[in-house]
Amino acid sequence: MIVNLSTAFTQLKYEIIYCVWYKSLLLASLLGIESNNAPRMEVSCMTRSISFSLLSVASALVPLFSVAYQEDIPSNYEEIRIVAVDPTPEGEGVNTKIIFPKQGELKNDQPIEVQIRLDGFPLRTYSQFSRAKEVLNYNKEGQSLHVVVDDEPYIAENEAIVNALEDVDLYYEQTLEFPLPSHLKPGQHVLRVFPARSYGESLKGDGCYAVRTFFVKSKTPTFDVDLHKPYITYNEPQGPHNADKKKPILLDFYVNNVRLSRDGYKVRVTIDGKIQRVLTKWSPYYIYGLKNGEHTLKLELLNETNTVEPGLFSSVERSFSIQ
Repeated sequence: MIVNLSTAFTQLKYEIIYCVWYKSLLLASLLGIESNNAPRMEVSCMTRSISFSLLSVASALVPLFSVAYQEDIPSNYEEIRIVAVDPTPEGEGVNTKIIFPKQGELKNDQPIEVQIRLDGFPLRTYSQFSRAKEVLNYNKEGQSLHVVVDDEPYIAENEAIVNALEDVDLYYEQTLEFPLPSHLKPGQHVLRVFPARSYGESLKGDGCYAVRTFFVKSKTPTFDVDLHKPYITYNEPQGPHNADKKKPILLDFYVNNVRLSRDGYKVRVTIDGKIQRVLTKWSPYYIYGLKNGEHTLKLELLNETNTVEPGLFSSVERSFSIQ
């Protein structure tokens, strides 16, 4: 276990100060010093002087409580808040299916050609919801399919080769074809895909998310991953964002094969290695108070014992910027 020595030392100082303060008050009380009350017993002038001195020491220690307790919290992060919000309403019939590569398929040539079937979700349009104007996240290309290879940042795809309109603008059938990055190493790889709004929020309904394992040049299992166990997929924030002090930044992710709760699985968020929050609900979140500049955000899936769930896809970190 890695221990933060600075935090531990601060906590120790806090406990020592509190102990001295509390015992000073207790001893002063036993010696007969009570506010607005007569002494319970007769004491000598020297004893009374000692008790008054102890009260002075205790009073002087009070301001040190906040110093000992807060000195490790950077002032730039004091106002950061992470607030859960309701998911954007989703229509029925949205479905994502990976056609190629096939499950467990061995591919010898690169780049790997991918084919995705996406139903019920129009691409390259701007999401007509109030959230589009509420957050900093924005994709100028409109609604898209987010493609995650292994645990790399997502790629946004929105060019469909088939776009058949049916049922009076209410239902779309689309097929997307695109190559994956050509630098994939030999061995096992995992492809994860899901549709996202023009402001980055993922659709979370049944059938929206698809995952596929395939191999490049060798069927060697390159990493240990069990897609039937709980795991997490990072979505937003990612990349640069235009600064606006009035707007929060959207935090969005996927959790699979598990439900989040206060006494069960949770997601721990760490911002810039300094600020931590624990999330107990799978929903989008607004992050308020981030300053302009470069930032990192780490997500960790915690199990019932509040330890990181074993597995490759239980911890992920991304960089983004506000400028």
